Amino acid sequence: MKIYFFSNAPWSLSGYGTQTNVFVPRLKELGHEISIGGFYGLQGSPRIWNEMLVLPSGKEKYSNDVLVADAEFVEADIVITLMDVWVLQPNITRQVQWYPWVPIDCQPAPPHVVKALQTAVRPIAWCKFGVDELKKQGFDPYYVPLGVDTQQFKPMDRNKAREKFGRSTDTFVAGMVAANMEMVSRKCFDENIRAFAKFAEEKDDVFLYLHTNLSGIPNGVNVGQIIKYSGLPKHKVGAVQQYQYARGLITTKDMRAIYSSMDVLLSASRSEGFGLPIVEAQACGTPVIVTDFSAMPELVGVGHKIPPVTKFFHQNSYQVLPDVDEIRAALEFEYEVFKSGKNAARRKRARKFALKYDASVITIEHWKPVLEDIEKAQGKRKARLEPVELKAAAR
Repeated sequence: MKIYFFSNAPWSLSGYGTQTNVFVPRLKELGHEISIGGFYGLQGSPRIWNEMLVLPSGKEKYSNDVLVADAEFVEADIVITLMDVWVLQPNITRQVQWYPWVPIDCQPAPPHVVKALQTAVRPIAWCKFGVDELKKQGFDPYYVPLGVDTQQFKPMDRNKAREKFGRSTDTFVAGMVAANMEMVSRKCFDENIRAFAKFAEEKDDVFLYLHTNLSGIPNGVNVGQIIKYSGLPKHKVGAVQQYQYARGLITTKDMRAIYSSMDVLLSASRSEGFGLPIVEAQACGTPVIVTDFSAMPELVGVGHKIPPVTKFFHQNSYQVLPDVDEIRAALEFEYEVFKSGKNAARRKRARKFALKYDASVITIEHWKPVLEDIEKAQGKRKARLEPVELKAAAR
């Protein structure tokens, strides 16, 4: 089957880009002919990557202007998109055999997402939460979770990882790995930082590492101001070097060391379509703290599921806010485990759990049967590829 995989370019370091990178070569190994559309990460001219054609972005922000023509050019039987579906125009997507690999992070599924999916042949949900919410809206979704390369994300000696960053092996380290892209933060920087500040009040051997953009420019929150208001002393908190982070100079090898140096990942957010750092951390043997909502609870092998304290109205649907005191209690638990020096078994269990989200495992157990089913269905369909008038994408 000829597949046009439309997402971020595979070398870009976005979540979408990393998924394109790990999965597209594996889909090719299943015997499919793959071409890639990079609406982000490639401009001007095409490239060949791993013997596959990568077409550049169009003039419209999300490449609505070239999607149909690109699919026709590569003679695609189907188009798989990995992106937010509401940025794609229905008069475009209805012209191709569209199978969106789609995040659902609200309850119920947001109306603008439901509307966008009306032109899909069949959606593919990232998580079981997404499957359930799409079924409530009358869809019959496939289930294919996101995944990681567990040969790259794997445990390394904790002391060596600490030495790499100049941190004491006698210090308890919690970390956040989260994009700071929204003015009302979906990642709950405020709640997580305030919880850590309370936890750290009478402790001298604790440290919070923040792997994010501290300034929030252009659309995020001012993390530095949150730290100031929380009362967390400067010597108990630090962050990734901002230039290296902004310029994409942090490698997968670096991330392996970062996760391995942590005693726990703080990832209690408002919602997640999936939550790759949750799996990446556990693949490196690090327990996690998440909110008991959306995709997050199904990704916890070793860690804590923080109950929500209230709903949060967003995108004409609901997300939630995690309980700050419960986050603090989870940190206290992990701190006691750290002090006992008996965390090796838990770290091994975290790694074992994460292995089921290995990209190769997901390719065989999920993508292979899904694509076989699609291929059978496509034998009964004919793609519709007619030019249409382009409209501006509505946010």
